[in-house]
Amino acid sequence: MRQAIGAIILAAAGPWAGAAAACPDWRLAEDAVTHSSDALWTPQTYALTAGGDHNLRDCDQPGAGYVVAAPDLRLRFTDNAAQRDLFIRVEGDCDTVLLVNDPATQWHFNDDFDGLDPAIALPRAAEGSYDIWVGTFGRDLCAARLVLETFGPGQAPGPGGGFGDPGGGVAGSGTGFVVNREGWALTNAHVVAGCTTLEVAGTTVTRVIEDDGADLAAILLDPAPGAAPLPLRSTLARLAEPVHAIGYPLADILTPSVRATSGSVNALSGFDGGESLIQISAPVQPGNSGGPVIDAGGAVIGVLSATLSEDVFRGAQNVNFAVPTAEAIRFLSANAISHTLVPTKGTTAPAAPLAAWEVVEAAAAATILIRCLD
Repeated sequence: MRQAIGAIILAAAGPWAGAAAACPDWRLAEDAVTHSSDALWTPQTYALTAGGDHNLRDCDQPGAGYVVAAPDLRLRFTDNAAQRDLFIRVEGDCDTVLLVNDPATQWHFNDDFDGLDPAIALPRAAEGSYDIWVGTFGRDLCAARLVLETFGPGQAPGPGGGFGDPGGGVAGSGTGFVVNREGWALTNAHVVAGCTTLEVAGTTVTRVIEDDGADLAAILLDPAPGAAPLPLRSTLARLAEPVHAIGYPLADILTPSVRATSGSVNALSGFDGGESLIQISAPVQPGNSGGPVIDAGGAVIGVLSATLSEDVFRGAQNVNFAVPTAEAIRFLSANAISHTLVPTKGTTAPAAPLAAWEVVEAAAAATILIRCLD
């Protein structure tokens, strides 16, 4: 998100309540590792392969992504009289997700805690068995490192590298933007994945449509926001053209205010030469996911989706990706969601060019903060 803040928690009715066939099952755990609270004061790392054949969306467990049925690791956590926080994180070579079943049989899920890497903080962790799955948001497998460590009570890292218990039932946050007067807003699929409730200030989310393959989602808001909807540009982005990225980064750490950054289009393709993403240099942070990337005239040319973390590729800086509007237009049209198209930069040809702040201010009014509640 996409930023996902904290962890999604779903209480099971029993040790394996509602588990569907070929879904994550803690009973399939084989080998276990045992660490005391003191031992994990020094982080312990395990190399593994992330991903699997089972789609979490087809299972009763929370979240989205692909995992194997048996846990990738079972941790027997002991001797926590000091009531330290247990911090479980993943360093992946692709977009990874993290699923944990704790000693009380509660499920915890996280995606994109730090860039594309997930993490789960368990305050004052109970002693007992933690079954851990490391999955992938897409279908492809990749190498990953699972890191286990402890922190003092209430001191486990928060989203974006900060510290403290996220609390408040917020499992994640992201950005969206209004596309029509009926109340439809566009965002990323990973922003809304696994959410029990979606919260947008001043309105209620009444419907969600997702396309995992394109990483796009539409949410219907009632009442509809009063801001003018953002138009989508029907022509392709151009190399080196200036853009602005708008969103709500790190909303639970910084003041939850809309923020804008500027840059340019760096490439018209993403990974492996694919055209499902465009690359931009405007700086983004966790929480920007789903926000609009606009051109100099205020028309949307992309939907912010991902950033290449320096943890994944050493030296990576401002390597950020957006879903191009061609994909967004296809998604909206396929779901009969009305939207406005403009053929070239901007919405109209004003008598005098608008200043950058005027363009950004107009787009920011149609940009919304989306909170995922557990």
